[in-house]
Amino acid sequence: MFFSLRFFLSITKEISLLIATAVLVGNNLKFFMLSTTLAMLVTSFVLADSHKKNDSVEMEKKIEVVEVVKVSYTKEQAARGKKYYEKYCAECHGKEFKGGVNGGPVLKGVSFLEKYANGAPASWLFEFMYYMMPPDQAGRFSVKKYTDMMAYILKKNGFKSSGEPLPSDIESLENLILEK
Repeated sequence: MFFSLRFFLSITKEISLLIATAVLVGNNLKFFMLSTTLAMLVTSFVLADSHKKNDSVEMEKKIEVVEVVKVSYTKEQAARGKKYYEKYCAECHGKEFKGGVNGGPVLKGVSFLEKYANGAPASWLFEFMYYMMPPDQAGRFSVKKYTDMMAYILKKNGFKSSGEPLPSDIESLENLILEK
């Protein structure tokens, strides 16, 4: 069995924290925590033993090749997205993406492009929009509306429409990169 020094140090630290907490709380909890720690250690050793370094079975490495292409959207998506953006987002982010009356961040320019346009997967922006926007009702819009608003944001940041629609499923967006 092979364990790194980092593994032993992390386990030692966890055990020390559990024991210190148990001393403060009392004997019943101490017994529970020590039992839990022992179970964690035994599980670690069993798992490590099952992954021996010199296994007799030769493992075949499989690498999935995925074509990664630049993000695209249609002009129709961006037009619909503009309508939704102006109705639901402009109050916070500004009509020109420079921030609005409610203090939403700027969605255009250097800070936006550094965060999202340096080859990041398109899914990052989409997931942020879907799970975080609007802050008081995240996920309130249909996937299609979020996709259309994303197309409009991309357009305003100088991404070109290639005629290929921006997909609205995470797996497909994962294979698109945000790069001009």
